[in-house]
Amino acid sequence: MHKEMVRKFYSLLWDAHDKASIPSILHKDIWVLGDLKRLEAQLEHNSMLR
Repeated sequence: MHKEMVRKFYSLLWDAHDKASIPSILHKDIWVLGDLKRLEAQLEHNSMLR
């Protein structure tokens, strides 16, 4: 369930970035997106280990 929430949050953020053409004011948020992507990858990796 947590993984699904992360994925939903990530896709919502990504949609917002697409609509805004990623202006520089959102540049910091891109790093947040990167962190979320790493978090999601880590969650998937952890679930594979179980």
